[in-house]
Amino acid sequence: MKYKIFFWMIVAGTMLFATEVGYRNVTRLYVATFDRAPDAKGLDYWVLESNMALEDIAASFFRQEETQKKYPPGSSIEYFIDQVYRNLFNRPPDQKGMEYWKSELSSGAVSRSVFILTVINGALGSDAVVLENKEEVGIYFAFYGYNDAGFASDMMADISQASESVDAAMERLYLSSGTGNRHVCIYDEIDTKRDMTTRCFVDLPEDECLESDRGKGRRYAFRVRGECLSLGYTKDSLSTNGSGFSYYHTSGLYHMIGTQPDIYQLTHSSPQSSQNPCFSPDGQYLVYTRFVNGYNIGPSELVKVKIDGSEERVIVPASDSDNVNVPFGSWVDHKICFASDRGGAADEIWIVDDDGSDLRQITRHSEEGGIYYVEPVFNPVNSGQIAFEYVQGENDADAIHRIAFLDVGSAKVTLLTDGSFDDRLPSWSNDGKRILFQRKKYSQDEGWSVHLAEMDTVDTVTLENIRPLSYGAGDYTDCSWSFDDRFILCSTIFWDHPTIPKIWMLPLNKELPPVQKTFNEENEDGAPSQSYDGSRIAYESHYGDSEEYPSEIWIIRE
Repeated sequence: MKYKIFFWMIVAGTMLFATEVGYRNVTRLYVATFDRAPDAKGLDYWVLESNMALEDIAASFFRQEETQKKYPPGSSIEYFIDQVYRNLFNRPPDQKGMEYWKSELSSGAVSRSVFILTVINGALGSDAVVLENKEEVGIYFAFYGYNDAGFASDMMADISQASESVDAAMERLYLSSGTGNRHVCIYDEIDTKRDMTTRCFVDLPEDECLESDRGKGRRYAFRVRGECLSLGYTKDSLSTNGSGFSYYHTSGLYHMIGTQPDIYQLTHSSPQSSQNPCFSPDGQYLVYTRFVNGYNIGPSELVKVKIDGSEERVIVPASDSDNVNVPFGSWVDHKICFASDRGGAADEIWIVDDDGSDLRQITRHSEEGGIYYVEPVFNPVNSGQIAFEYVQGENDADAIHRIAFLDVGSAKVTLLTDGSFDDRLPSWSNDGKRILFQRKKYSQDEGWSVHLAEMDTVDTVTLENIRPLSYGAGDYTDCSWSFDDRFILCSTIFWDHPTIPKIWMLPLNKELPPVQKTFNEENEDGAPSQSYDGSRIAYESHYGDSEEYPSEIWIIRE
């Protein structure tokens, strides 16, 4: 009876947390079912997109081709039970456990997916330690963006109860990431009041690791093992051009990453103002808006430039008009979309080929009522679809801003938000399924927040499940997607950072820390855009927090 009572206690627990999907719980399912770390795309799908409870995800795993190959129809129940225990704990089940689970599974009293959840929840003692170690390595495998199933399986092979097995796996992940200028250290103890000593195992010899406390103005970035209790920031660099955040905790093992970004200025157009950089699909060029008379002061032209600055040409001349593209999403296939008031009309949406040919006006609407179409971005997987900002009102302070959709072929416009909030600057995800935009109340001068919604263009054109992504109080503007749809790039101010906006990457997965990308405290940075391979980030930057200074385009080589 002992096993029977224990089983129902565990099943009750499973049902209680079945809706707590989360990255960690799904990672444990990958370990138990497939004996591997989760791939980045799969983990993000189950947690962010599937809208399924944990027990339903576990059941769905058994309909996957990978599961059928691992546990073929002719294999015995004993083999299945033995494999799950070895996947999770590196050991076979004891004899009584084997007999009990064989009976439950054979009779159909318990499904294989419920069995796995039950064994996971029942982990105690050394079993719990092994599982925690495998979970940690697995979740970092996915967070680093790996998708190779063979590598994912290999990462689990040597994970044991020993903490050294986790250290070795982490080192391998860092080294395999291909970032030659990444410095990795381990903190055995973190305390905000005492000196923090380190031991390093990648790139830096031990005597170059920093020893400091927060009061001396160091900046640290930590990958957290377990939950972080508090977040701290200081303004000085970890190392030359270093970057990062600090997670402080009085015990536990933390991983620190400090990077030395390679940043260079691409344009030198002052007193003209270069703004809104957007990468070409192959990442070798940028298109940007150049305002002739200073920051946001028209007329303006669209300029195409090679990322090393060796080639530059105007592809849409100003012609006494404002021609303005959007960072990230303006350039798909060989087409560039932008807003323009060419010919003296209200702002309309235009498309031009990326060699400057075939300039076409897509929309034509009445100027009555003060309607403007601005900030257009392509659906990355369908250049026949554009999201844009629909503005109604001559005076921007009193204008109504909505997110809208344009079918390029028919020129039909569909309003997606109702105007009850000030909604601006849509950005379409790389998979074409979601849209980001910034929102605030009309009565507020500040307080822009990031909002995310699913985009349906199949049956009806609608935004569904609109929800805020909270990262704390502040203004989050110029939002766009990272190349892998796992981060949001934006211009904002965080915590006790000096009050001037910088470029940040905000994770959709809140278990990861935000990442600061720019650090020049004299400049305001905005309009970030990441290349489609993730190797570069372009942004605009100008001196001070006043718009009287023109911007230049800068590029970060990751």
